[in-house]
Amino acid sequence: ELAMAVSSEVWKESRDSIIAYVAGISDIPWNYTTFLADGHTVLYDVKPYDEHFTNAILLEGETHFAQKMYEDFRGDKMNNLWVVPITKMEQAYAEENGNDALMAKVKEGVDLRTFDKEDKFSIKKK
Repeated sequence: ELAMAVSSEVWKESRDSIIAYVAGISDIPWNYTTFLADGHTVLYDVKPYDEHFTNAILLEGETHFAQKMYEDFRGDKMNNLWVVPITKMEQAYAEENGNDALMAKVKEGVDLRTFDKEDKFSIKKK
């Protein structure tokens, strides 16, 4: 299941674009005969945020977040891939150093699951 939380400000600004975006990436497995998994990245093309946030990393909920969001449904585990927009620099950092290194750079106290137009990682330019 794909999941994306957005702040009320982002929702008011771009509700239709966010809905279309999540629906669009949910078609990737069907259109390209592939799958989406933890750590995969996809293009992030939601205007006007796509100038700063160029990609989104997909994060498996049970792995990256201590708080379980959903109880089991009819005996099946609910597993979400959270869509987390990232910058071009964060994408490059993950490609060069790996996703575990990127996750180690999460800013203290931020909620990775909620897109609020703020950078979530402490990556410094070289």
